[in-house]
Amino acid sequence: IDERTQHTSRIRFLVDHVGRLVANRRFVSVMNTAGKDRERD
Repeated sequence: IDERTQHTSRIRFLVDHVGRLVANRRFVSVMNTAGKDRERD
């Protein structure tokens, strides 16, 4: 039971980490597109 709990928490940690990375990339891409729009004006 202990091993399974550790495994689940590890998976949750990985999912949380990946989710943050994806959100960070989206934020960066949004900032980049916003910067490009400003340059056009």
